Amino acid sequence: MKRVKIPPQRPVYLTQAEFADLLQSIKVGWLRDIATFAVTTMMRIGEIVNLTWDSIDLEKRVILVENTDRFA
Repeated sequence: MKRVKIPPQRPVYLTQAEFADLLQSIKVGWLRDIATFAVTTMMRIGEIVNLTWDSIDLEKRVILVENTDRFA
């Protein structure tokens, strides 16, 4: 069988108003923090879940995103 080709899609970005609406709709504080982190860093959920403290340098404000299969 021949595989069906799925055309590439352009990324979808939130407007500032949509982002504000999203945050306002989330009632749980820690979940709002995760949503803010995901949107502002443009990280995927798998990348966020796989983060460890040794991948984060708060002083330099840098996050090292590593390819791991821990929680894939």
